[in-house]
Amino acid sequence: MGSLSPSAAEAGPTTSEADQAEVARIKRAVSARNAEGTIGTQGTTVPSVSIEEGANKYVLATATDPNNEERAFVYSRRSASYHADVAGPLTERLSASGYSNVSVLGGGRILYSRSDKKVEIYGHSYGFGKADHEVSMGLVVREEEFKGYDVTCNDEGY
Repeated sequence: MGSLSPSAAEAGPTTSEADQAEVARIKRAVSARNAEGTIGTQGTTVPSVSIEEGANKYVLATATDPNNEERAFVYSRRSASYHADVAGPLTERLSASGYSNVSVLGGGRILYSRSDKKVEIYGHSYGFGKADHEVSMGLVVREEEFKGYDVTCNDEGY
């Protein structure tokens, strides 16, 4: 069976001036929130992995939780035209939940098929750069929801 990766034509928009401006805004906002320190609700746990079915943009982020433990996060959203559409809400949620030192490390795409029990992680983000797909894959594999799934990563596609 071949790769589940959609063709570039099916993949949707890659970047735009507005997307690049939004990425810059998110980076500034994250830096400002990190400089201000934790002001969110202490003890609110944010799941490490939240991916939606289909071929979607994803980001890999890190943050220090309220217990001073560094955590990593893999998030994708079906409705995201750009990586900033995933990163913005995630970074805001982390900050609001009492996490500090929030950083978006990069992005790519995740193709998640429940019926085929497959998750494929690939590509890159024009705004945030390429995520370390091996790290992302490791996070997905550890989730109970994905036990028994074929989880792979590669550097093909954008």
